Amino acid sequence: MDIWELICEKFLDTEFDEEHKRLTTKRLAEAGIPGTELSAIRKKLRWRMLPWTFYSMEWIYCGHYDMLCILWPFCTKTYWWSMEIALRGREPSTAAL
Repeated sequence: MDIWELICEKFLDTEFDEEHKRLTTKRLAEAGIPGTELSAIRKKLRWRMLPWTFYSMEWIYCGHYDMLCILWPFCTKTYWWSMEIALRGREPSTAAL
């Protein structure tokens, strides 16, 4: 699951019905991002994301890489904040074991 895709879908030039929004919020909560935090993240991003929505008219996908490009230039604190969110809900890899 691409957590940033779900967080950023609000900024796509697409209208989602209430059921879709509810399922997105539920999936994010199950991954460790409750509704209050989701609202705070989106509020933090909105002033950079909304102009992007207007000019790009992107309606299909906006993920972690896209969000970082939109926030450019950013500091390492912002990068690691976004990585911590991106990795929530993932099981630790057992490949190294």
